[in-house]
Amino acid sequence: MHAQRLFASLLVCLGLLSSGTAMSETIQVSIDGKSYPVEMADNADARAFIARLPMTLTFENFGRNERIAYPKPALELERSARHFEITRGTMTVYKPWGNIAIFLVEFPWSSDLADLGQISPEGLEAIRTSGDKTVTFLK
Repeated sequence: MHAQRLFASLLVCLGLLSSGTAMSETIQVSIDGKSYPVEMADNADARAFIARLPMTLTFENFGRNERIAYPKPALELERSARHFEITRGTMTVYKPWGNIAIFLVEFPWSSDLADLGQISPEGLEAIRTSGDKTVTFLK
């Protein structure tokens, strides 16, 4: 019984018990002088992205499904694939090319994608309409 309480206390401290998932960090994306929240995923790939901030990128359309940009140098990513849901505003890295991809629509999961987090609806709209303007991610 003592071990169970100790384990439950540890989970609460780690933010795992109360929410069902580990706590994640919120960063900001700034476009045209306005900032929007990005709820980062709790994984090594998202932490690698955060460690590189601030990061300024220029996004372009990739078909109708996503906006993409290429960080230089490319992010170093985990080799293992983790399943996650891709909805409007999901921010990923496409592993083969190393580009950041922000989805404008729901999309089927692919093991070639690494989950970085979720951009707010307002931030997604700002990125969707950003054209060739720079987009800056900040801690």
